[in-house]
Amino acid sequence: MIDLEHDHGVAVVRMHENPCGALVPEALDRITAALAYLGGSHAVVLTGGEDVFARGFAGGATDRLERAVLAIAHHPAPVVAALGGDALGAGYALAAAADLRVMSGGRLGLGTPAPVSDPVEAVLRRHAGPAWPALRRGTRTYTPEGALVAGLVETCCAPRDLLRVAVERAALLAGGAKQFC
Repeated sequence: MIDLEHDHGVAVVRMHENPCGALVPEALDRITAALAYLGGSHAVVLTGGEDVFARGFAGGATDRLERAVLAIAHHPAPVVAALGGDALGAGYALAAAADLRVMSGGRLGLGTPAPVSDPVEAVLRRHAGPAWPALRRGTRTYTPEGALVAGLVETCCAPRDLLRVAVERAALLAGGAKQFC
């Protein structure tokens, strides 16, 4: 469901989606546990598979989604979301909670209106700013370029560069600029 590895002093948490790309409740629990395990010792890059970050709200897991989103939002070290594919629904919520987002492909947004807890909605609203009304209604998702223009991501890059760029940004945010080969 998730892998934890290190790259240039940055912890990389990689989500493995199920066949439809939706996050299962156990994956949300494992993201929360991984962030607790890491504490503030490492900046974190949260990423998914090659063509999907994560899409869809895991059925009946609103409380688990809230815990994962708040774990990202309140993590003591920087968290960078590396979006190589669709970040929809719960995936968008996780990405919105990160300190910075790097996107190389897919679409970003809620996709369809879905009930979320008040704390998760506060994170989404704060992240989306003026784009929030359209995102909340589920009437708008964004390509990488559109997300950059709307201020929903901070950087776009080629798919082959996604993890490298995300790790570099995480290290810089943590104050540990390193040489990257």
